[in-house]
Amino acid sequence: MSRRVNLHLPDDFVEHIESQKPRALALSAFCALLIERGLDKGGEIAKNLEQPGQAQAGLLPEIATPPVSLSGRQEKQPKSAAFAATPLPAELETVRQTFVQFGKVKKGDRGEHGAKLAATGLRKIGEKYGWDVAREQLDLAINNRWAGISFSNYEKFLPKSATAAQPEFKHPAARVFRNGRFVDEDGPTTNPVLEGFL
Repeated sequence: MSRRVNLHLPDDFVEHIESQKPRALALSAFCALLIERGLDKGGEIAKNLEQPGQAQAGLLPEIATPPVSLSGRQEKQPKSAAFAATPLPAELETVRQTFVQFGKVKKGDRGEHGAKLAATGLRKIGEKYGWDVAREQLDLAINNRWAGISFSNYEKFLPKSATAAQPEFKHPAARVFRNGRFVDEDGPTTNPVLEGFL
């Protein structure tokens, strides 16, 4: 909650404050910052005011200004910076650039938290299913613009293994019908005359 306070300051002092103010801060925010820093220093500003001959320029502390772009807005860190700084398992260090690329295109959280979740998911997938599968999941995540890579989602949508494949479906026209029955129904014929023909 903020409360409005009216300050009446001499014009030359206001001009001095405005000359020291960073472009990214409003005048009210800069004044609040100066007051807060003065209170944090234990009243050094009050001591300076009591001593005659002190220049008012010494009253304003040096403030580290955030980088400002040409438009006057504060520059933001690139979206993929958290992904570049996140540690990956040694087996995935070869795909570091791909991981950073995922940080640029992914939906959702692109910060440090999102990067750690993606790295953890890749590590778990790589440890259980192999590092090639983890690299494949990273490529799929980039191409499909996934919001993240997680071990639980991989297991949920795990492709069916080839051993559990359904039996091959044969079209009815492919079956041979002789003597009122399909040839493959009862196995080979028991008639010795027809044995060589079937």
